[in-house]
Amino acid sequence: MFDFLSGKDEAEEAAAKNAALYAGYGVDTSNLFKGYKEDATNALTGAKTAALGKLGQGLTDTLNPLYEGLRGSVAAGNAGVAAFNPLSDLGKNYGGAVNRYYDTLGLNGPDAARAAQAGYVADPGQQYQLDEAQRAAMNAASRTGSVGGGSTAQAIGRDALGIVNKNYGAYQDRLAQFAPLQLSATGQAATGVAGANKTLADIYNQGYGAIGAANQQNATQQAALESGFGSDIANVLGNYTTGQGQSLKDIVAGNAAGNNSIAAQGAADASNTWGAIGAALGAAGKVASGGFGAGGAWGQPKA
Repeated sequence: MFDFLSGKDEAEEAAAKNAALYAGYGVDTSNLFKGYKEDATNALTGAKTAALGKLGQGLTDTLNPLYEGLRGSVAAGNAGVAAFNPLSDLGKNYGGAVNRYYDTLGLNGPDAARAAQAGYVADPGQQYQLDEAQRAAMNAASRTGSVGGGSTAQAIGRDALGIVNKNYGAYQDRLAQFAPLQLSATGQAATGVAGANKTLADIYNQGYGAIGAANQQNATQQAALESGFGSDIANVLGNYTTGQGQSLKDIVAGNAAGNNSIAAQGAADASNTWGAIGAALGAAGKVASGGFGAGGAWGQPKA
């Protein structure tokens, strides 16, 4: 009721203006920090995307030559293995003669031995010698007039058996010569192929080892990039939160100061106003008191 006697209205008006200014300050700082958060996040995201692209391209540029070199090395390694194929084939060819030799010795069983002997006798070269021996025996018998006799048949059989035994032994000796040749050829081929395969295995190990190392390095770099990105985003959010909190703190403090100022001004004005009123009332009382004591009747001068 006595606000018009004090400065409280002016203080409230000033405080309201300050509150409006702080509200505007809050909006402006909020927008500022939001913009900072969005711009910083976009910038960091763009930088991460670009860095991941560079890492991916770098990995591709690293792996392509490694794969190309591996393919070339593997081809050379396979060629090294294949280089021993003729020697292996030679050992296999020797193996046919050696196996026939084992047949003649009976090492592959009695049936194989009989088949080897029958095959040898049926050989055209052997048949020619047997035919020649038979003709010689018949010619000799005809000169003596005993062609149909038993002695002629015995002579033919004896000569044939001698020819077969003599030639069969020589045949076995010739076959036996292939055994060490086969052993040498197959042994050298096996050693060479083993060495070539070892080289090929080393090529695979080294090639895929380098490829694995490149992938591991790329994965480590990506992990570090993601970790750094996460840390940077966390810092941005922390700055955003801190800034917003400080802005709200400033607004609350400003409004509180304005309210305190209103209260203090109101108290001071009230004190001053009521003090003035009290003083005025006191003065009026004195005037009234002096008037009644100076005269007899109201307004009459004292005799």
